[in-house]
Amino acid sequence: MGKNFPSYPEKKMKYTTIKNTRIQRVSRLCYGTGLSRYHGHRLLVTAYKKYGINFWDTADCYGTQKDVGKALKEVGRDNVAIMTKIDSTTETGARNKIKIALKEMKTKYLDIVLLHGIQGMADFARRKPALKVLLNYKNKGIIKAVGFSTHSSPKAVLKAPKEIDVILASISEARIDRGTKEEMIAALKSQKHKGIIAMKVFGAGKHIHEYKKRMNFAIKHKFIDALNIGMTNEREIKQNANYIYKHYK
Repeated sequence: MGKNFPSYPEKKMKYTTIKNTRIQRVSRLCYGTGLSRYHGHRLLVTAYKKYGINFWDTADCYGTQKDVGKALKEVGRDNVAIMTKIDSTTETGARNKIKIALKEMKTKYLDIVLLHGIQGMADFARRKPALKVLLNYKNKGIIKAVGFSTHSSPKAVLKAPKEIDVILASISEARIDRGTKEEMIAALKSQKHKGIIAMKVFGAGKHIHEYKKRMNFAIKHKFIDALNIGMTNEREIKQNANYIYKHYK
């Protein structure tokens, strides 16, 4: 992160270091841009300037990397940690995806790059060429940390390759179809030396009516470094930022 971060009042957010990485002073709330109702780069700027959210999540398939690039130009690249994802299975495909990400976000480096949507052990074998590329870019300093995301597979978490730095995983039973919520939490806890980021806190919106219950469930697990939550307006940004500030230790 930039040496002068944060430029805005720190009291609005809680910050942490993503374990197993050199990525420091990132907000406990990660802004997810994958929702179809996401409304562009102005919300990212607002999230940073008003609420201190300096951890942003995107992916090539979301179509939001250009928005991230516009927002980074306004707030300063080194003030924000960027997590993006690729779904490639080949070395050529992975290199192309990274090239696109760097170009669309107008950046010389990426903080975290994930293999997107790992569904089980067979996926790790299938994505091995892409992982090789990510690790090569990490060695060159173009990527700071390498990981994977999974919506559905506690077993994939349990058997994560040793080269993996960061895991992004669903913690809602609404999105886990190869195990249970309890099995996912146990699997993540077993990998607590790695960076752990939780997603689908509200089960892709299915449990938003249980807001406090779902937030408290996520926050109580101390091995989770940050919560990746999709937000579509400033009201949602404010609600999530305030709740994390008040309740995240």
